[in-house]
Order: sequence, then C-alpha cells, then structure tokens
Amino acid sequence: MRLRLFSLAIALAALCPIALAQETNTVQNSEVLNDKLYEYLDALAIENIAVKKQETDFLISSASDSLLRVSIAWKIYDYYRTSALMGDEAVAVHVADTWNLGGDASQFAFFNRLSLIGMQAPSLAPVLESFASDKKTVLYFYDINCAKCKIETAALISFMSSEAASELDFIAFYAGSNEQMWRSHIASVYPQDFPVRHFYDPELDSDFQRKYGVTQTPRLYLISEEGIILGRGLDTESLIDLLALYAQKEDYDYGGSESEQFYTSLFGTYGEKLNSSDINVLTDHIAAQATNDPDYKKMLGDLFYWLSYRSNEVSKDALNYLIDNYILSENQIWTSPSDSLNIVQYAQILDDLNSRQDIGRKLPPIKCRGLLFPAKKYRNKKLNRLGGKSNIILFYTEGCENCQAEMAMAHNSTHRIFAINMTELEKAGTHLELFDEFDLSILPLLIQTNRKGIITRRYFSLVNL
Repeated sequence: MRLRLFSLAIALAALCPIALAQETNTVQNSEVLNDKLYEYLDALAIENIAVKKQETDFLISSASDSLLRVSIAWKIYDYYRTSALMGDEAVAVHVADTWNLGGDASQFAFFNRLSLIGMQAPSLAPVLESFASDKKTVLYFYDINCAKCKIETAALISFMSSEAASELDFIAFYAGSNEQMWRSHIASVYPQDFPVRHFYDPELDSDFQRKYGVTQTPRLYLISEEGIILGRGLDTESLIDLLALYAQKEDYDYGGSESEQFYTSLFGTYGEKLNSSDINVLTDHIAAQATNDPDYKKMLGDLFYWLSYRSNEVSKDALNYLIDNYILSENQIWTSPSDSLNIVQYAQILDDLNSRQDIGRKLPPIKCRGLLFPAKKYRNKKLNRLGGKSNIILFYTEGCENCQAEMAMAHNSTHRIFAINMTELEKAGTHLELFDEFDLSILPLLIQTNRKGIITRRYFSLVNL
C-alpha cells in the first residue's frame, strides 16, 4: 500500500533528530521531533485501526533509547486519545496496553478496552442480556441531574420520534441509583407510548461503567443487528450522520483487490503504448456519471487508489489529472464524511508530495553524497549545481529490487546520473532535508534537471530513456 510506504518514510524522518536530541536535549530538536511525529500520525488518518496500531508500534520500537521510546509512546497515546476521528481511541488503548504506560493511560484503557468499535457489545446481564435483534440499537447512558444529558435527551426524543428512526431500537440506561427520581423522570420527559426501553442498575451488577466507559454522562452508542458496536462517543447529530452512512452504504472500501485486478487487466491491454491521456479519457467518462451514480463513484475512487499505488510517469500524470479535476476542485462527488477522509484528505497528501518535484521548480541547494555516473565516483554535490547540461538524480534504497534494476541501468548509461543511497543517509542521520523536499514515499525516484537545477522531468525510469 502506498500510504504505508509514505508513513514509513515520515517515521524515518521523525527518527532523524533522535541522536541529536539525546546529545543536546534542546527545545528546538524536541519541536522538530514533535512536528515530524504528528506529520506521520496525520498521514495515517485514512488507514484502518489495524494499520495504525502496526505503524505506531513500528515507530515506538524504532527508538533505541528507552526514555525516548516512552516519550514517543505517550505522545502517540495522547494524540489518539484526543482524536476527533471516531474509533481512534482503540489505538490509544492499544498503545497504553502494549507499552505499559500506566497512570491515566492505564485507567483510560480499563474503561474503554471492552467497548471499542467492531467489538461485540458487552452484555449488561443481569439487567440486559443481549443487543442482537433485527434492528440497530441506540444505547444511551444518562444521569438525571446532568445538564448535558437534558439537552441530549431532548434531541434524542425528537429524532427517535421521526420516521428516520422507525427501524431503531432505543435503550435508555439510567446511570444513577435513585429509583423514585428515575421513574418520575421517565413519566415527565418521555411521551406516552414512546418507543424506548428503560433500564437502571443501582447495585452495579452489570458492571456497565467499566464495560461501556461510563465515567461521565451522556454516553451514546450505536450497535448493529448482530450486536457489534458501530459507533461510540456519539451525540444525536453524529448518530444521524453515522446512520446515514450505513443507509447509503458509504463504508465502501476503495482500492480493494477486485478493483486492483480490474484496472490492472484493463490497462494491461494497452501494453507499452499506454499513456496518461488514455487514462484521462476513462477518468472523464467515469467522473461525468459519478455524481449521480454510486457505482461510477466507486469506480472513480477505485481508479484514484489504483493510480496512487503506482510510481511510473504515466500513472503519476494521470493521478495528478484526476486529483486536480475531480477531487480537490470538485465538491459534488465527494460529499460524505467518509469521502472527506478516504478520498479528499488522501488526495491532499498526494498533492503535497507531488508538488515537491513539480516540473519547472528549481531544486534546493541541499548538499549530498552520491555516486556520480558515468565517472562512477562518489562526490559531495549540491543538487542544484550538478554541473551537467542535463542531470538525472536517482534516489534509491538498499534491498529494493526496482532500485537495483535502476542502478544496473545507471552503471551502463552514458547519461550524467547522481545516485543517492537513502539507506546510507538515514544511518548517518542526514536525510531529513530530503524528506521535506522530495516525494520519497516510494523508491526509486528519478528526477531530471537542466544546467540551472530546474526540474524538467520526474517519475520516470532509466529503462524508458
């Protein structure tokens, strides 16, 4: 997956200042590390929870110093604990448990680990045995003297009285222990014959506080017909939005294996004659119908992901065309919260990466050590002053088959090529500037410049020169 490679690149960039930070412990180095860390986490936004857990574990374990490792773990925990994205709290719980953070993190995990999205909703026996039914369930924990609960209760009653809520099971669970106040509240607040089931547990026999994280009220969950938690930490407005997503089947997983095979087979028929204009024609055709047809919308999203996984010149040009014309400048197709996260935000990340080596841009005066061809000698050169009338910069890494193929071509080429080994620079801790200036999410990366250090070509292969 392309984003995984991108996040790894950001992770490595984040680790770059570690050695310096350990030696000098300056505020400036700490800020650089924090900025890179949060850039890395932001880049993971569209990924699922399993990937986020895997990536954050990788980042934490990459810190060799135990104190720094704990510091990074706490920062990641706080990031996901306070995230506005529903479901991210699962990563906070994972970090707290896996890295034994203790303290407030341990308490947070204790009250949240049993009621995360995707889990089977815990039983509230002996008060309530199961949530499995032929309807989705809205589970609402409240207290009578809670000001926020009064507002939320009124909003829920209004919504649950509407036609849109006719296929929902509504459970109101009183978190207090005063039975008289509870019964008086039900009689005075809820309309007669209102579709709701009321429960309370004054003896705490159901352990609802721990199972559903009811450390404060209100607390609102959405549970599927099979008893699976679909939403948590909701209010009425976000509940309505979430139900709309499920009603419209907006939880489509763009870029799945079937779409990968479809587009690979489709464009494979062109062979080496495929160019970006061929892909753009298909993009225009799909986009013209995507606004009103969900199937075409899925096809356009799948094409976007298919192109994003590829690093060749044709795919990059076609991807930029799609992003510029039908994502970042188009508001009629990608209108749901799911689209905003999985399409628009991802496109913004890719657009930022692409802009780092725009054709016509002058390279920065970064000095690097690289292998200069055809002389086949190592030199320290500023990237904007490589000296040739036409220059090719080849970023590569060790252990990469495609990189090895490009290096083999470089050894036999008559072009002026400056090959930069990113593995060596990362070990030396001198690669941070390059990550900021170039799209190094997938290697190899080749850029061609003129005598003045201005980019004339990008994302190509020496095989095609």
